[in-house]
Amino acid sequence: MPPGREVVIDVLIRPVNQDGIPLAEFPGGSFWINVFGNGIVQDVLGNDNKEESDEDDGDDSVEFVALRTILVLEAGEVTRRRVYLKEWRPFDTWLEAEESNNRVRSKSIESFAIQYIDAKRDLDDELDRQTSFWGRLTADLGIEDEAVSELATSLAAMNETIRKKSNVLDFVSGHLRSIDSVINPGRTDVSISAVPLQVRDLTKSLSVSVKSESDQSFPLAKHGVGTRSFSSLLVFRAFATWKQQLALDRGDKFHPVLALEEPEAHLHPQAQRALHGQMMSIPGQRIVSTHSPYFASQVDLADIRHFHPTGDGASVSSLETASLGEEDLRKLKVEILANRGDFLFARAVILFEGKTEEQALPIFAEHYFGRSIHEHGFCFVGVGGDRSYLPFLRLALDLGIPWYVFADGEDSALNALNSNFQALGLSQNETSPRLKAIPNKMNFEEYLIDCGYQNEIEAVLSRTTNPGPIDQYIASLNGTPGKKGRIRDYNGELGRTRAVLDAMKSSKASLAPLLAQEITQVSDPNRCLPPLVRNLFDQIKTDLRLHTA
Repeated sequence: MPPGREVVIDVLIRPVNQDGIPLAEFPGGSFWINVFGNGIVQDVLGNDNKEESDEDDGDDSVEFVALRTILVLEAGEVTRRRVYLKEWRPFDTWLEAEESNNRVRSKSIESFAIQYIDAKRDLDDELDRQTSFWGRLTADLGIEDEAVSELATSLAAMNETIRKKSNVLDFVSGHLRSIDSVINPGRTDVSISAVPLQVRDLTKSLSVSVKSESDQSFPLAKHGVGTRSFSSLLVFRAFATWKQQLALDRGDKFHPVLALEEPEAHLHPQAQRALHGQMMSIPGQRIVSTHSPYFASQVDLADIRHFHPTGDGASVSSLETASLGEEDLRKLKVEILANRGDFLFARAVILFEGKTEEQALPIFAEHYFGRSIHEHGFCFVGVGGDRSYLPFLRLALDLGIPWYVFADGEDSALNALNSNFQALGLSQNETSPRLKAIPNKMNFEEYLIDCGYQNEIEAVLSRTTNPGPIDQYIASLNGTPGKKGRIRDYNGELGRTRAVLDAMKSSKASLAPLLAQEITQVSDPNRCLPPLVRNLFDQIKTDLRLHTA
């Protein structure tokens, strides 16, 4: 942070019920009323016109607490000031919110303090640090006074037994007694303690060992970083749960806010998925930053906040789930989060219907841009039908992810797409650059033949066993019943083209990557990509300001 610059952080606190639904006011006699006191405000949230607010009948007003923290770097030191706000303004004017003269007490912060855990967590390192969650949790072992006396006697006896049975310790003790000749002659004795003699010192020698059912026990330090990192999170859960229980026993409240950085670090994919359940069992609120599609796939869609760069800053967005039906939400959860979680982290999303595009477009993109699609952060997603675009478009729009559609040209497909665009409130000016529809009511296979790639398609077919070379395909199927009883007619030049099209459709998934590679190897630079595909990538290149290799 440059000297003299301020960092301003505003936090809005509202009461909720057991189901997390916001309440209009803090319940009477609530612990939090005593904590925040005069810091509780009754106003219309997001109102930036105080005169209108004062004249309002109050039906829309709610109780809340608005806290502002101001950090300033001066002379190498950061000063901090906390104040209550009298109002909660819209984002455009949030810095103009009026501050209150009421003092923010330290207890107000302690009751819901943010606990930050970074990605470098390691329980083995934390065992020796008094300020770690482990150190704070074990600083007082909670042993009653009578038991402390008994344990001290046992520790002393154990120490004496070890010393007597160890020739090495006895030998070293004999040499250390020579200190008597230098320090306080005749009045100095030396002994070696193999175990702590005071119960309070036991915390300094605590250790953690991990043992599976069939293996011997190993100290935590001998385990991998993933185990040590995950163990650190479990210790925080124990810390938060213990503090919460102590607060409840006193009649108080403890609502910790966990700020956790990359919980997936050092964990394999299955462990990352299981991690979400462990996080949800931590008391209080959890703010988790992640780059893991496996972890994100376990999160409720409504809980996701997407951060993306915008100019010289960043924007935060979320999915508007209220506009989606149960089937749309299920499709997003299953088809995106569970199977294509990288959608959430994509720099751009390209949507399409079928398997041919799914296999071919990434190969075309790599040829066009001269590098892997993953290096550019592209995500190619098949939506599974011309009527299935809506939830995917909604997710991309709400999260601020640039989107593009490569669509078949049939009337049914375009009509369904236009209906989706209307439902999303998108104008033709907004959709036109992003929608690349195949002309003349063709699908992708027909479009490739129309673009003059029949020779390349036949070359690919000649290297396959199913459906096999086109002449063999025609000889075996010409004149036989096809779909809906239609007799196949592969005679003449047009018949050969129909045979090529039928052969392509019979093995879309397996032929698509081979065909895409065949086309990109065409020596003519004007033919190494289908025109509409090139147009799509030209648009993406312009919008995202990308360079081709």
